[in-house]
Amino acid sequence: MAWDCACGSGQASRPLASHFNLVVGTDASPTQVAAAQAAENIRFVVAASERTPLANGAFDLVTIAQALHWFLGDEFFSEVRWVVLPGGVFAAWTYGMPHIDSQPVERAVHGFIDGLLGPYWPPEI
Repeated sequence: MAWDCACGSGQASRPLASHFNLVVGTDASPTQVAAAQAAENIRFVVAASERTPLANGAFDLVTIAQALHWFLGDEFFSEVRWVVLPGGVFAAWTYGMPHIDSQPVERAVHGFIDGLLGPYWPPEI
C-alpha cells in the first residue's frame, strides 16, 4: 500500500495506483479531496498529514509531492514513522525553478517568478 500525503486533487495518487494494491491519498483540504478522482484501488481522505486515521505499519511507501515544505516538523515525521512498514520508503519530490541557457530569457522568466509573482508566494515556498 502507498500513502500519498498532502495529495491535493490526486495528481500523484493516480500513477501510484498502477504499482500498488491500494493508494490512500490524504489532504487537509476538503475542496482538494472533493476534486480528486477515485479509482478502484484509490481512496481519498480528508486529514492533516500530521494526524491521520491510518493504521500503524500499514504502508510500503509514503509519498509527498511538492508539499514537504508545509510539514517540516517532528509531528509529520512521527506520523510517517507510524504508518510506514519497517523497511518501507519515504519519497518526497518538488518542482524545480526553470533555468534557461539564454541570459535574457533567464532574466525575464525569473523576473516574472521572483518579481511579479514573488509577493504572492507563501513564505514556506
